Amino acid sequence: MDASSFPPPPEGLKGSGRPLRVLVTGGRGLIGSNVLGAIRRERPGWEAVSASRSADVLQPGAFRLDLLDPTKVREALEVLRPDAVLHVAGAPGASDWAQLWDAHVTATFHLMEAVRALPPSMRPSVVVVGSAAEYGAQAGLRVQEDALPRPVTPYGAAKLAQTHTALAYRTLGVRVSVARIFNLIGPGLPRRLSGGSFARQIAAIERGERPPRLETGNLESVRDFVDVRDAALALTLLLEKAEPGEAYNIATGTGVRIREVAGTLLAMCRVPAALAPAEGPPSPSGLDRSVGDPSKLEARTGWRPRRTLRESLADTLEWARAAGPGEEAIRA
Repeated sequence: MDASSFPPPPEGLKGSGRPLRVLVTGGRGLIGSNVLGAIRRERPGWEAVSASRSADVLQPGAFRLDLLDPTKVREALEVLRPDAVLHVAGAPGASDWAQLWDAHVTATFHLMEAVRALPPSMRPSVVVVGSAAEYGAQAGLRVQEDALPRPVTPYGAAKLAQTHTALAYRTLGVRVSVARIFNLIGPGLPRRLSGGSFARQIAAIERGERPPRLETGNLESVRDFVDVRDAALALTLLLEKAEPGEAYNIATGTGVRIREVAGTLLAMCRVPAALAPAEGPPSPSGLDRSVGDPSKLEARTGWRPRRTLRESLADTLEWARAAGPGEEAIRA
């Protein structure tokens, strides 16, 4: 890949006071693709450029970029000259520690070094997408951003290391902030997340492809579910308004038992079906409760969720019905 692979550099964007050209890493993933859609709808004057390591045919305004190649990362920023970078790319479904570290920490280090290497007047602001998994086990009803992180999974530990890596650059002249997203729901949700698994199972039950039983894990865990489209809007607002060096929870502030999610989806099933919770003790790394406090995000950006949980679950199920039994359609 050479410089001709990139869109031409923008003219007259710097100094506008708000981002106009946004580079979205991981633009083909669930979050990245929804952010690109949110920018098109909410900020039609912006230009969004998508970077992905996907080997698939890419759309106009998108290009392939391996964040583990520091030379290519520097070249991309020098040519693209974005006003802001939304760093979404990662490996949320990975379990191998080395893969998690490379995808979240090494890739972020290369990105931040590339930003720092630019002249100060050309450095974009950066919003790094973090995760509620960084908090891990917490006391209290709603977790605030200043809580002491206690990750209980390799993914949560890798995301926390990513956050520390990114925010360290605030003292090196980079305007960087972090957005920690809580449990996603909505169209395109992968099977590894509870809502995606339940919706896929129900769609398969309706097609007669599996017995009329919705298989679940621990139904008593409490989670904070935020629609991926609402999360994408929050990220778009943070690209404009985030305070450098700060972290923001993208959450609803409301805890919901997994049992309620499963029951709501099951009630939408077009044929009779029953819950079939897994037997045995829950996973030792499981969390009883994970609910975020969105007050800081709301105060900074004015963001509020636009969709109720029921609306999000209905949309998730409709997407699963339309997607059919094939493999995941959305990849980072």
